[in-house]
Amino acid sequence: MFGWLADETQARNPQGLKTLIHITDGEPQLRTGCDVFQADVPMVAILDLLHATPRVWAMSRLFCKDEASRTAFVKERVHRILRGEVMSVVHGLRSLATRHKFEGKRRAEVDKVCAYFENNADRMHYDEYLAKGYPIASGVIEGACRHVVKDRMERTGMGWTVPGAQAMLSLRCLWVGDDWDVYLTFRIEQETQRLHPHRADLKEMKWDLAI
Repeated sequence: MFGWLADETQARNPQGLKTLIHITDGEPQLRTGCDVFQADVPMVAILDLLHATPRVWAMSRLFCKDEASRTAFVKERVHRILRGEVMSVVHGLRSLATRHKFEGKRRAEVDKVCAYFENNADRMHYDEYLAKGYPIASGVIEGACRHVVKDRMERTGMGWTVPGAQAMLSLRCLWVGDDWDVYLTFRIEQETQRLHPHRADLKEMKWDLAI
């Protein structure tokens, strides 16, 4: 997969002028693959924020008894994470667990979440990412996959070959990107040139005969 990504990146960004963003859920294998890929192509690795927030909610259910306090708990810590203070959140969770005298399963849950944040802390500089206009969650990408691919390719009774699917997806991208009319003009010009390669010469000959 990462080899294919490298080829696509080279084709789309041959001069390396565009910033590449790598958003994942923290799965170690994806991170390892990214490190291999990054040896040739500079990129910014980001932990999907939507994989961090559920863990904060899980902690709120351990430390808070009602919905209002849980919401306040999550809001405060997510704001701190967005400010780039993830390690402060980690220290605070461990301190809370100690003050509440958590042991056994509850302490293990806190330690698991803290370890997740620690292991991904270098990919959670959300304050820097937002300042530069980088995406910090994959929702837009996943939404595009549904809108561009699934809504068109997974209708009842459909079956595709790889070449056929690629051709359809190329057209789908033109339609969704509002480039359909431009494409049709280009396509007509190309087909006209292919079917009538001497069309321009014939026009000149007719003009000469008219003279």
